[in-house]
Parts: sequence; C-alpha cells; structure tokens
Amino acid sequence: MRGLRQGLVTDAVGKLAEAATAAVEMLRGLLAEGQPASVRLGAVQAILSALIDVQAHAELSDRVTRLEEWGGAGGVGRCTA
Repeated sequence: MRGLRQGLVTDAVGKLAEAATAAVEMLRGLLAEGQPASVRLGAVQAILSALIDVQAHAELSDRVTRLEEWGGAGGVGRCTA
C-alpha cells in the first residue's frame, strides 16, 4: 500500500512540474511588448513573487540541512546557520 501511495504522489508531482513549466512559459509570453501594460505588470508581479518564494524555500532548506549536519555531528554551543 505504501509503495502504491508513493507512486501516486511521485506521478502527481511530475504532473505538477509539467504544469508549472507550462505556466512559466505562459507568463513569459505575457511579458511580450504587444501585451497591454497591465497584463505585463501582472506577469512581472507573478514571476517575481514566485521567484522570491522559491528562493526563500531554498534558503530554508539549506539552513535545515546545515542544522541537521550540525546536530548529527554532536554540535555543541551556538549554531551559526
């Protein structure tokens, strides 16, 4: 049962990644010169917002990894992560 569930989750994640790629391409298309300024502005805001979220997630992931490494090494004292 666990393997089946993991397979379904993996499949869903793959589909979401494909959809995200299509969404990014659509947003990039909305940046074209021929689009109304309000459409281009909305695309810019969506792209920058997503970029900030992804960057924050990556930074948090790096910090968690460093904390886990620090804790696994029997870290004593203050963590500099």
